[in-house]
Amino acid sequence: MLFAELVATSAAVAATRSRRAKIDALSDLLGRLEGLELPAADDADHRRSWFVYVVLFPDTAARERVVAAFEREGIGYNRYLPSIHLQPYMRERFGFEEGLCPVAEDVSSRSLALPFFTGIEAAAQERVTEVLGSSL
Repeated sequence: MLFAELVATSAAVAATRSRRAKIDALSDLLGRLEGLELPAADDADHRRSWFVYVVLFPDTAARERVVAAFEREGIGYNRYLPSIHLQPYMRERFGFEEGLCPVAEDVSSRSLALPFFTGIEAAAQERVTEVLGSSL
């Protein structure tokens, strides 16, 4: 039993290192672009598992230009994270409307989750960066 746990732990550690290396590479590529806010880097006290990579654009129009380019090029993305208070249930149940949380709504309108997964290849990250950069 202990051996199986060690093998599983080793695999998880390797996958985490791989994700972090891919995050570092993507951050390096995207960091060369003007007008794009990247996630804060990990530090000694804060280490993420990196299940999603979200960037912030200067305005909604810039984000939507990138979305249109990604759609033309068949690149996956997700508008991330929508303002929770504007979800249908919250609107219907509590009557929440736009303007209730202006900072959250602003960030929500400018954020985008980029393609990211453990097996993403460097060429795919370069292509995402190229298409994103040409749309800013």
